[in-house]
Amino acid sequence: MVPDFKAETTNGPLSFYEWAGESWTYLFSHPAAFTPVCTTEMVSLAANVLNFDQRNVKLLGLCGSSLEDQRRWHGDLSRSLGAEISFPMIADTQRILSQLFGMLHWEESCEFAIRKSLLIGPDRKIRMISETPLLVGRNTDEVLRSIDAVQTVDAYNVGVPADWKKGQECLLLPGECGEPRFDHWHSARIVRSYLKFVANPWRSAPRLDRSSGTDTAPIAAAA
Repeated sequence: MVPDFKAETTNGPLSFYEWAGESWTYLFSHPAAFTPVCTTEMVSLAANVLNFDQRNVKLLGLCGSSLEDQRRWHGDLSRSLGAEISFPMIADTQRILSQLFGMLHWEESCEFAIRKSLLIGPDRKIRMISETPLLVGRNTDEVLRSIDAVQTVDAYNVGVPADWKKGQECLLLPGECGEPRFDHWHSARIVRSYLKFVANPWRSAPRLDRSSGTDTAPIAAAA
């Protein structure tokens, strides 16, 4: 569980639980403003805000630079690169949240957070963690692909295979994991007794709400 916290951001004061609401959250850290790798990441995320919105995911960044430096940097990104940073960025100058979320690796840097990402569900539970070193930028397409995968598993109780992309077949899980949460899984494509594929569940059927016995719409339709 991610604890509630308050922070000062480029969009004003933020109380995490209230701000996150019923959405998923992609919480990411990067070292500092006015740095080359971070600049490319911010431009990429800004260009994909709509893609995150379509998945009901809010972006929340964490940076070791002050609010003043970050706002000046964002203004420069807008003027020079056309990137509008609309999502909030936390100023973690004392590295309090960086330490809380394990974003400081002392052999990498004693001063700057690594590039660590947390995908947090609407229930405030951490659903995915990824890390890259200071000088290695993230791949936004892979971030979105991973979110699709986690949300598919969450919605339908299926597995996703290696190199899976939104809209492709999923995997039936072993019986002890429970039945998939959609009706049309019985027509699985069986390769081995332990390897069974099912058609994209987002297309084949609405998700079954086992608690009420009613169908519910997917939270993010797959193409």
